[in-house]
Amino acid sequence: MVYKGFVILLCSSFIMGCSTHKNTFVHRGFHNLTNRFNGYYYSCENINEGIYKIEKNHKALYDQLLPVFIFPNKDDAKTTFPEFDKAIKKSSICIQRHTIKNENGQEIPEAGKWIDNNWINIGIAHFYKHELFSAIENFDYVIRTYTQSQDRYWAMYWICRVYHELGSTVSSEPYLNQLKSVRHLPKALKNCLPALIAEFYIKRNQPEEAAKCL
Repeated sequence: MVYKGFVILLCSSFIMGCSTHKNTFVHRGFHNLTNRFNGYYYSCENINEGIYKIEKNHKALYDQLLPVFIFPNKDDAKTTFPEFDKAIKKSSICIQRHTIKNENGQEIPEAGKWIDNNWINIGIAHFYKHELFSAIENFDYVIRTYTQSQDRYWAMYWICRVYHELGSTVSSEPYLNQLKSVRHLPKALKNCLPALIAEFYIKRNQPEEAAKCL
């Protein structure tokens, strides 16, 4: 019993000692592990639940040009607010608790492996809630801050989705061109790119060009 109590005390001391102001291998490992399997995982689950609800309730209009991506109108979006609000909350808590900072309190982007993913999740949640400018702020932050992370390409993908919903292909085009020029995109993103390009052409009223991408 004494030994068990000592182990619990030791573990508690270790967790309490994992300050976000210490950029060591052990501290990074602790924060990256808890960040991934606590907040980020459940944030993804909430987003998937929200998207599932959107797709389940969507009614296709077959007498019109079908959209590449299903995006809810403002009224339908309100039914998914609980799921996306949970995602925002969980990712925000992760960012607050597990962002590793230097002595001046500034984030060390390369130290936190899953922080950028949480920012992207917050942006996705805002996107589906029709809070489009908040979504842009989150994706733009990831693109500017996490310059060494391949996740920034996912932020570019999503910022294009936002600009397409705003009807601004002029704003999405630079990001889209950059994505097309990257030689080694993450495989999942590479598979999503043709649909994004197709949506770009549809928003420009060029369905023939869009069809070539699908």
